[in-house]
Amino acid sequence: MPVSRLPLTLTSALLVAVGMLGGCADSNPSTASASQAPTAPAPGVPGLIRETTTADLASTFSDLTKVGEKNVRVFGWNRLEGRGTYLKVPVKVILLGAVEYTNDNGPFDGYVRFVADDGSVLAMYVDGQAINDNNAAGTQLTGRLEFIGATGQFAQQVAAGTFTGTRDSRVGAPVKSVFSLIIDPNGAARGGALPPTAAPATSPPPAPAATGAPSAS
Repeated sequence: MPVSRLPLTLTSALLVAVGMLGGCADSNPSTASASQAPTAPAPGVPGLIRETTTADLASTFSDLTKVGEKNVRVFGWNRLEGRGTYLKVPVKVILLGAVEYTNDNGPFDGYVRFVADDGSVLAMYVDGQAINDNNAAGTQLTGRLEFIGATGQFAQQVAAGTFTGTRDSRVGAPVKSVFSLIIDPNGAARGGALPPTAAPATSPPPAPAATGAPSAS
């Protein structure tokens, strides 16, 4: 069956990012990546900003269970953390996600938080797919990000976009993550939603069927 959705209330007009996730606990979250592309206006809609935040995310806690023939299926949840920069503000990036994989392929969803040093928070929901075709590139993670809410210096903003990540090893290994966002700096005053022409609409590709293993559906 598909991965269970965690409870949430979302602004319906925002579409967007992933993915992940898995595994073994790592007591020291990575702080290696805080680079980002320069902030730039989003084309087509005045006032919107296009932003890219990168972070190397490491597992800090997980609860995962392997089941099925040869233990090829894994389900559970994982917390990953790292550091990045959002609109020139240093932030801790926290990804809390639920996974349901067969041979490292399958759906995940959960929550992303950007937390500034002053406690300001930008929160998004992520819904995506992990794809591993047994090649040297490792596992590719893709998903959409949907705005939930924000506080402090981010309180007036609305953001949504896409998430991509690469994991070189097993579920639980560090994830090189890219959050590609479109931001309305005054979105809260406009009802908490991006204009329809600006809302990202990229859906994650379906995971390929795993050969010789039970279906994830």
